[in-house]
Amino acid sequence: MPHSANIAYEVALPPEIWLHIAQFLPRASHFRLYGLNRMFYELYMDEKYKAITFGAIDKGFLHDLDSLKNKNISERVRSFSIIPDFIEEQFLDEQDQPSMFESGTSKVPLGLKLKKIAKNVLHKPRSSKKSGPEYHRSLISYLRTSSETIRKLSLVIPNLTGIEHYTIHWTCATVLHASSYLGIAWATFGNLLSLELQVSLKRLADVLPISTIQLPNLSTLTIRLVPPSIWAPDIEQHTTVNERSIAKLEIFINSLHTSLKEFNFHAFTKASFDSIFFDSLQLDRLTTFRLDTCLNNYSILPDTISTPIEFINHHSKTIRHLTLWSTTDYPICRFQISSLQAVSLVSFSTSVQILFNSWDESSIFLRRTAQSLLILSISQALYPEQFGKLLNAVAHTPEHSNGIMDLSIEILDFSMDVIEILSTKMFRLRRLNLHIHYVQVEGTDFLKPGEFFPFKSAKGSRTDIYSFQGSSGEKKYEIKLQDIAVTRRSCCGTLYLWGLMEFIAQSIPSVHSFVGRGNMEIPDPSNVKPKTGGMDVGCSFGTS
Repeated sequence: MPHSANIAYEVALPPEIWLHIAQFLPRASHFRLYGLNRMFYELYMDEKYKAITFGAIDKGFLHDLDSLKNKNISERVRSFSIIPDFIEEQFLDEQDQPSMFESGTSKVPLGLKLKKIAKNVLHKPRSSKKSGPEYHRSLISYLRTSSETIRKLSLVIPNLTGIEHYTIHWTCATVLHASSYLGIAWATFGNLLSLELQVSLKRLADVLPISTIQLPNLSTLTIRLVPPSIWAPDIEQHTTVNERSIAKLEIFINSLHTSLKEFNFHAFTKASFDSIFFDSLQLDRLTTFRLDTCLNNYSILPDTISTPIEFINHHSKTIRHLTLWSTTDYPICRFQISSLQAVSLVSFSTSVQILFNSWDESSIFLRRTAQSLLILSISQALYPEQFGKLLNAVAHTPEHSNGIMDLSIEILDFSMDVIEILSTKMFRLRRLNLHIHYVQVEGTDFLKPGEFFPFKSAKGSRTDIYSFQGSSGEKKYEIKLQDIAVTRRSCCGTLYLWGLMEFIAQSIPSVHSFVGRGNMEIPDPSNVKPKTGGMDVGCSFGTS
């Protein structure tokens, strides 16, 4: 035992005091202090094994598979993700014999690999490296090793009795053995709080649990119906298979009617979009609903979509948080928003495409809900004309004491005129999250601001500033804004623009917090480059 641990035991503080101390330490420090005493060791183990992902077969997979045989470890796992597409795979190089866990992994499903191996075995001439008795033996060894891995996985899953968050990604049609260990998982994970399924419609029936499985505590459900990972033109046209999947999904969702509070649905094909909104679906406690219509170019829907609006209206008394989102410019995102009922709606999030593909519909809804809605979030950039229309629709009025308090928007060009308009139209606003692309600079076109713009350095003086439109800083705006966040996209991540936040705060006396931190201090480091998992060659985060 480390010497530091002996010191801790000599002090002999009760465990609850050490636990109280740990609450004030960065979570990362638990990894460095695990040798100090038993309590820090337990915290370290909890942190290390709280989330497990079984994806590609590699050394990490094998380590976790072996460790989870120990119930003292397996009972710590709270989040479990499994990717059958890659579970049944291993590296197979064109030039090498099949060799388990030695050369890494590739993202080629097992079924395709076996076909590839068999083709080589049957059709390669005897002089080829991939032929003859030696290669046959390698193929047999490969199959046996894969089966053994699946067997071990099936034995480990029953130990995971504390799982609260479960994720399944299964889109490949050639996966062979997933149903066996997924069935074991459903029988084990009876205390789930949240579930995420990313599957093709063809595979949906295989992923869902049998009707006798009960999940009485499941409150969050996310379904992403995506195209199969191996594309075939008619893959979504198997009517019988799709109908079976849809029927099973309807039964499953209805079984959650007393517990489900948050439902997130993402559709990437017309068939999957049509599948979810059932007339018989009734979720008694649904408070949060997100609909993502990222349909591909092959999807064809009517110009106006009414079905999801009917579903939302059916649950209008309970839905408080609603998101309608799209990444396409096609007419498929024209919802009949004007007929949307908002009896209990508190927050509304949407995209520019949905909002302005049918602005007449959207403006009716926004004007009707402007005084009761508290949070509005719009993704993707608003042009100046769109920005003006939006603020006219949701403007605060003197005769009403309510209105939107939290606004998140993205605009192309920023100047202090934006703050001027907001102070006039949204004078009760408490929190502003503003994502920008450029600032308007006098005498030039547009400029991508650095993190401390308009100051020329982190400690810039009041006179050490660039001249950009509306930058006098002398006018004080009568707006109740308390917290602001200003950002822009830079290379591989989001850049916080602390200089602009500071400058805006000088014109709005009520601001006392940046980025929801509760204070106006600039952290050190001021911006952290996101981990991309790849090479940093050519990265210009913070400068572009």
